[in-house]
Amino acid sequence: MRQVECIVVGQGIAGTIMSYHLWKYKINHILIDQSLQHVSSSRVASGVINPLTGRKRIRTWMADELFPYAKEMYQSIEKVLGTHFFEEKDIISFPPNPDMVLNYENRIASGESFLHNDNAEQWQHYFNIAFGTKRTSSSFWLHLETFLNDWRAFAIKHNFFKEETFNFEEINSTNDGVTYKDISAKYLVLCTGIKAMNQPKFESLPFSPNKGEVLILKIPSLPTTHIFKGAFTLVPIKNEHWWLGSNYDNHFKDEKPTIEFKNKALQYLQSWLKLPYTLLDHKAAVRPATVERRPFIGFHPTHPRWVIFNGMGTKACSLAPYFANQLTLAILHGTSILPEVDIRRFHKILMSNS
Repeated sequence: MRQVECIVVGQGIAGTIMSYHLWKYKINHILIDQSLQHVSSSRVASGVINPLTGRKRIRTWMADELFPYAKEMYQSIEKVLGTHFFEEKDIISFPPNPDMVLNYENRIASGESFLHNDNAEQWQHYFNIAFGTKRTSSSFWLHLETFLNDWRAFAIKHNFFKEETFNFEEINSTNDGVTYKDISAKYLVLCTGIKAMNQPKFESLPFSPNKGEVLILKIPSLPTTHIFKGAFTLVPIKNEHWWLGSNYDNHFKDEKPTIEFKNKALQYLQSWLKLPYTLLDHKAAVRPATVERRPFIGFHPTHPRWVIFNGMGTKACSLAPYFANQLTLAILHGTSILPEVDIRRFHKILMSNS
């Protein structure tokens, strides 16, 4: 029987960052995930970390705490892996109407340090510009494929990764720990994204899943120095490839890409982009968003060895670092988790369904 402190299930953004923190604090663990052939929301996501959110461009929740920690953590992981997947990239926004221009101007006048006026002339060769451009600084971008694949390779090399589809029927748990097949652990940490809605113990949590779709394009002449945000967002990936997305579909029928999104995105691109492009791929996945738009993190009230790290929706790249550190310290020292994300706020729901 192999003995570890934690079994971590799921190697998307959340599971990878959780695994890193356990490794950082020298907590013996094993990371379990299925093969790379499956499509997950983590591998469809843009990897953009934007300090401003919504149509009013207000600061994202806890930006002043989340962003410095995330930057330091990603740079530390780069050093551990000896690779490069993290970049600081300003976002160039294209206001769609005069009202939005005024909103940007008001935010700048109020002292929003992340938002700046921009010289639209430098982009006129590449885009049709109706109402000028604005620039958001202190934005980050992760090449998620590199980040996720390189951490998996690192975990395999150091013997704490197991590739398989996790079978919940093979778990035995007590108040002292859990066993899974030939592995014994003190904690089972579930980072399974939207699949948690159909898995034991946490399925009653108020998830609000939404589907996102993206196009992968080749645009040879577009500068890769920035992220461009209009009605859709263009994010440079590598080798002249660009990510174009995304939508937030709360009434989806299935997880497959739709012709409606493809047509809408391409129609907009043709009116926005002046450059030739090639469509390479069309992907879709379902995000583990929540009703409150706050993560689900912590220990089950009646099954204390079952732990969840989930529900980060579109903001996993910015939320996961800070809260993975909180959860790891809670496992290690019993310290508290921020009440706004602690699943103890759903104590009654979890108790009634345990």
